[in-house]
Amino acid sequence: MKNQIRIILLLTILFSQCQLQEIHFISDPDYRLLIEKQFLGTKDLAKNRSAELFDVFDQNLTLEEKEALQFLYASMPLSDLADYNGKYFLKVVRTSLEARLSFSWGKDLPEEVFRHFVLPYRVNNENLDSARWVLNHEIGDRVQGMSLHDAALEVNHWCHEHVNYRGTDIRTSAPLSTIRTGYGRCGEESTLLVAALRSVCIPARQVYVPRWAHCDDNHAWVEVWVDGDWHFLGGCEPSPQFDQGWFKEPARRAMLVHTKAFGPYSGPEELLVKKNRYSELNVLSRYAKVKEVHVRVVDRNKQAIEGASVEFGLYNYAEFFPLFSTRTNGSGWASFTTAYGDLVISASNNDSFGFRKLNAGTSDSLVVILDRMYGDEFEESLQLLPPAKSAPAPVDTTGQYLCSAKLDQEDSLRTATIQKQFKREKAIALFQRNGWEEGDNRWRFLKKARGNFDAIYQLLLHPDQRKVLNLLEQIAEKDLRDAAYETLLDHLDNTTVLADDLSHPELHAPYVLSPRIKNEILSPYRSFLLSSFDDQFVSEFLNNPEVLVEWIIQNITINNDDQYYDLPITPIGVFKLKMSNEESRNVFFVAACRSFGMPARLSPGTLLPQIHSNDMWVDVHFDRKPGRKSLTYEIISNQALAFEPEYYIHFAIARPEQGKFQTLEFEYGQKLSRLNETLELRPAYYRLLTSKRLKDESILVDMKFFNIKPGSNHQLELFLPVQQEIYKAVGTLHSSIELLELNSGQKHGLENLHTKNGSVLVLFKPGEPVQHLLAELPSMTKEIEEWDGSFAMITTANQMTEADPSDIYPKNLNFYQTQEEDFASFLEKYKNSTEINNYPHIIIVNNRGQILFNSSGYQIGLPEQIVKVLHQMKKGQE
Repeated sequence: MKNQIRIILLLTILFSQCQLQEIHFISDPDYRLLIEKQFLGTKDLAKNRSAELFDVFDQNLTLEEKEALQFLYASMPLSDLADYNGKYFLKVVRTSLEARLSFSWGKDLPEEVFRHFVLPYRVNNENLDSARWVLNHEIGDRVQGMSLHDAALEVNHWCHEHVNYRGTDIRTSAPLSTIRTGYGRCGEESTLLVAALRSVCIPARQVYVPRWAHCDDNHAWVEVWVDGDWHFLGGCEPSPQFDQGWFKEPARRAMLVHTKAFGPYSGPEELLVKKNRYSELNVLSRYAKVKEVHVRVVDRNKQAIEGASVEFGLYNYAEFFPLFSTRTNGSGWASFTTAYGDLVISASNNDSFGFRKLNAGTSDSLVVILDRMYGDEFEESLQLLPPAKSAPAPVDTTGQYLCSAKLDQEDSLRTATIQKQFKREKAIALFQRNGWEEGDNRWRFLKKARGNFDAIYQLLLHPDQRKVLNLLEQIAEKDLRDAAYETLLDHLDNTTVLADDLSHPELHAPYVLSPRIKNEILSPYRSFLLSSFDDQFVSEFLNNPEVLVEWIIQNITINNDDQYYDLPITPIGVFKLKMSNEESRNVFFVAACRSFGMPARLSPGTLLPQIHSNDMWVDVHFDRKPGRKSLTYEIISNQALAFEPEYYIHFAIARPEQGKFQTLEFEYGQKLSRLNETLELRPAYYRLLTSKRLKDESILVDMKFFNIKPGSNHQLELFLPVQQEIYKAVGTLHSSIELLELNSGQKHGLENLHTKNGSVLVLFKPGEPVQHLLAELPSMTKEIEEWDGSFAMITTANQMTEADPSDIYPKNLNFYQTQEEDFASFLEKYKNSTEINNYPHIIIVNNRGQILFNSSGYQIGLPEQIVKVLHQMKKGQE
């Protein structure tokens, strides 16, 4: 008996020692206490989904797992609390901790680096998937045994093997959806690379230029933590070494490069925003020369204003994009670290506002006087400059040849995968069985589905083909590639048809049947909402839509602060969590209306929810303020222009919201004539901004502040800033390289491409950034075809693995191949850059062989600049 007691005591002591020696995920007791406090706050925040989220803690968790899971919960946004469950987050924790033990570099990672840049499951505003464990399985063996340095580079090669660049819509697809698609925009490529790196315990983060200073665009790439420091990589764009990429030179002219850190963070980077759930870091100094600028806000009497709202705005996309927003201190000052370009500083307090241009290149401070009142009508003009170009930094070419060969091989592997996605024989059998023609939309939908082929194929088996086609025509192209069959079927089989739909059939497909509302991930919300509200409620709602408004006010708490990743919560998530930001609340309202059979939408421009009643769209307000009827408006332009003005490119309209001018969200690139077909503006105070980028990269901006009053003139004149730009000959083209036309297979000498109207030559390498240029060209199809010269896209034979000539391009645009040595020789002679890899190279030649335009590197708006040269060239030849 005594021996048994001794054994029991010994086991108890050993067990207690093991408990005491169990590893903390968070070793700092103060930080651990902070996380525990935030975790309790999250439990209260998500009390309506307590079982789904927190029952996972009842499992047999290690101390390390428990603290890691608490860290994730303490910092996650509302969307993740609303739409995912505890089992998912626990699997993220366990997979991450296992990876830390599996790879040689895992044990050497500092605790805070692992905590903030490996464990977090979210990169940006993508919907979540099983990428953490799927990619770990796919990539782990490939990088096992490598150094951290080589493994990080190899992961990027793996990503390039599966994905390359192509522009897509604003919704960020999940990493596995991007892989199934085979392409993505820079935000999706970088999201995939970060997810892949973290899956094998390599610290990574997405960094982002929210807007370039020198052109209307943005860009995202990846930073990876290797050997104690951060280095950059182009997402799915491998290079032989770190800190290389086509965006390296543009980044030296950026005014802000930032990233987010998950959770409470106190690293070495400059903090733009520091909150308990996340921090926003300014990492611009890693890329560009920076300085701190200071702004003082005063009233008309030159008295400093404490707490005034200040925006450091960068002109881009026809608005002053706020790189940084803050409030003034007790002395009226606000500061921001940026680069040496022009900013527009906007400040406001109560009903007054003011703005001034700050030239950070020549000054580091200014005073903004709040000398305007909302409602004042006036006009003002500015000329703005981006940071100046500097000589390109030297590039280490070590390993470029081997890397290029590897890229070619990866292109071939990706192309083969993409070709397999479209199951042609299966599609043909379906079409033959039903007597469908291959040219109809069903064929197009199947091809665009890429790796989601089976889901769309299954949907096409549905007996109500008219309804299927109506639905597929309403959703976004990206939805074809990642919407689940069960989700689409839910909307097909649970759409209510009201009598009003029969009198307004044009409303039914886009505003009742369609599951697409804004930029949310599609979800099977229709059957869920129909089962969550009884028939009596639905009947009362159809008689009086205010019933649903009142239900939302009573049941859904609005919380904008904790939904910080700017992605919508699904309608199901809003209902279950009983908490939402305003945007997701509005999406929920529209989803419920459509589920009940009432046409609804988010209003173009304001994004207010609207229902269709009495043959008109009616705004819905949750603040109980009476709605104001919008007025049909028209913007006219009497200028003789070579192109039709487009929204977000040449002009934009803004309205004050909570003391800041917010740009109305009409469709990007929408031409003026199309916008005028549906333009409605409610009586309010507005700012019309028109702009023009000049060939020296400066921007002319005109602003008109005006009021719309009930019964006022419903017409507004739009004038773009005018400055004549003359393109003079900068040289003469002499070359006789041989080209192979891709479509016809015919051979041409370069001199044969010259026509009486001249020619445009674009020398490029596939991938980013030339894909940006190809994405923009269709918007200028009319102008390029009317010019009627030769538009040649030229690359080398071994790079045409994914050339995809499309009928959306101008008819006078053709793709050509040439030999590598001829390509290199031509570039060496005519490139307009000291860095030969600054693709694409554009040369515009008149009918006399004179070079009027010679540009290296991509910038958004390049097709418009080309059209300006063509317009002048054509006028000179008439």
